[in-house]
Amino acid sequence: MNTSKKVAITVGGLNLVSILFFSIVEFVNSENAIISTVLAMLAFTVLCFDIIYAACSRRLALTRIIVSVTAIILNFAFGILVGTSVFNDSFNIVGLLILICAYLINAIIAVYSTFSKKDKKLSERTEKILKVTTVAIGTCGIIAIFIVGIIFVSASTIANTNAVNFNNVMISLSVTFIAFVIYGLRDLKRKKSVLLVAFVVGAICMVPYGIIEGVAYRDVNQAERSFIQAFGDPEISERLRSPYNYALEFIGIQTKNYTVERDKLYYEGDGIKENISLRYDVYYPMGESKGVLINLHGSGGDKDTGNYAHRNKYFASVGFTVFDIQYGDWNESDTGDIPVYDTTLEWAVSHLYHLDEFIKFASVNEKSADWSNMFLTGVSMGGTQISRYALSYDNSIDVTGAVLRGIIPIYPGYSSDDEGILNCLSYVTENSAPCLIFMGDKDMVVDPEGARRYKDAYSDAGNNLCASIYISYAGHGCDYFMAGRSNQMITYYMQKFMETFRK
Repeated sequence: MNTSKKVAITVGGLNLVSILFFSIVEFVNSENAIISTVLAMLAFTVLCFDIIYAACSRRLALTRIIVSVTAIILNFAFGILVGTSVFNDSFNIVGLLILICAYLINAIIAVYSTFSKKDKKLSERTEKILKVTTVAIGTCGIIAIFIVGIIFVSASTIANTNAVNFNNVMISLSVTFIAFVIYGLRDLKRKKSVLLVAFVVGAICMVPYGIIEGVAYRDVNQAERSFIQAFGDPEISERLRSPYNYALEFIGIQTKNYTVERDKLYYEGDGIKENISLRYDVYYPMGESKGVLINLHGSGGDKDTGNYAHRNKYFASVGFTVFDIQYGDWNESDTGDIPVYDTTLEWAVSHLYHLDEFIKFASVNEKSADWSNMFLTGVSMGGTQISRYALSYDNSIDVTGAVLRGIIPIYPGYSSDDEGILNCLSYVTENSAPCLIFMGDKDMVVDPEGARRYKDAYSDAGNNLCASIYISYAGHGCDYFMAGRSNQMITYYMQKFMETFRK
């Protein structure tokens, strides 16, 4: 058996091993997250190697390249889709099946194209056009991918929202563009030199993405230190999954054990503004409620899909009753007349008033929820408003029977130049609710230093119950991908925080 046939059999075998891994990885325990991560990286490397190997072959080369990169892109796309409220479970079964099919197709083609004697050649003109086109696309693509990667790791831009989520897609595109160049230049006399140059250029091109992926466990270690420094190292009876498992980026996270009711009315009529009606969705756990998590959307968003439904599903599936509410923002659906506010203070007070009205309503009408363990969370503006409500707004929690155990702002906006309740951190006391804040260090919508200001405000008040967790190379909205690194860390430490402080 010649070398090319041995290589083909080896490649086919590696693809079959990758299929086996992705078929059983969902059943791997959280204690083996590092092993799962390593094996997932090896399996992803196999798919990338397939792209390069295909470019060096004579038969069905472009088919194999396109199959591999398309599978990775579709796996990511379905990973985002299953996080929305359209799907009950965030386990990425469709994306996983697409990935498995790509491995299987590559295994079959690798062996078939090597052992089969049939060879349908293209015309010389067609072959020349393909070579010129692939070299042009590959060269432009490599340059673009490298520039984007440098931007990701060196600057704060809107693109950084997706940096930690798009990493696998960007790496696969890098490999694909390199493969195009190899395919177009493979008949040159100095073939080995072409391959060497391509691999060197490829390695340089992927350095930024390697850096982005490489800091994952540094982020986890820093988050763990910040959490322990603020809250100690509590013994939690509830078994938590790992804060980061690379394999989950491909397979998603299961969120089955809950039910949901949507568009329940809690407020209608005249309050701060007239003719406004507000609704909420509630995600009920299958068993007894461990506590309440109230979730506020960001500016321009709404409850449901636009409010990162994946976290609502996740926390309901691990036992919390999750309320996803409208609270009087300008862009909400089915609210009657859209409120118009004269000042920022009136705008904020309206939001806080409606949040307060919701708690008064739901604590009476949602009796299955454990209101003695209530937590507030929100992204962006939602994170800012829960901070104002808990720290500076004269709310009605003490007369509702609800007990606020902690707040979890996620990349909130904050300005110390604001006055009154808008400058909520100036109201922090030694008795303020525990706070866990998340921030991407490349956020250009709000100042990443805001997380430090939260921590400092608590410390200055003699209250050490505040932890700030940063996510490297992440921007505003970095958590929209349920199984991405940002959201894996956020959901893990949110769950650990709530398990720590619920009574």
